Amino acid sequence: MRWLKNRGQVKAGNLVGQDQFGNLYYEDTNPQGTVSTLSGRDRYVEFSKIYNFNASQIPPEWHSWLHHLGDLPATEITKKYEPRYHIPHQANPTGSNNAFAPHNYMKGKAFNPNQAVNQPAETSASVEHSQRWSPEEL
Repeated sequence: MRWLKNRGQVKAGNLVGQDQFGNLYYEDTNPQGTVSTLSGRDRYVEFSKIYNFNASQIPPEWHSWLHHLGDLPATEITKKYEPRYHIPHQANPTGSNNAFAPHNYMKGKAFNPNQAVNQPAETSASVEHSQRWSPEEL
């Protein structure tokens, strides 16, 4: 019912699996006379969040299944090799409070409004060995 209310279309199918984020994956094995007969729309995801969802919230294993790159869903795939540098999947944080902000950005983590951008703080050693220059001295 949530699909009908939020997306404006009715989907039918069998539940294939669920990922670690709570997203549900469905496959319509009998697409005759349904919306899924159009351009291979027989596999789809129902996101766990009703609002603020995007495609980066789908893990790579399920992404390959959704786009027909493999026939086995992620629940049936056994990984033979996992690299040492593998990190858990996370959604793209752009537009959220977890998005990256450089240090000189207003909302950055280390922003100091009293220090000019790209200006190092003066140390006593740099002040002792330097003199101010003015054009009138020439």
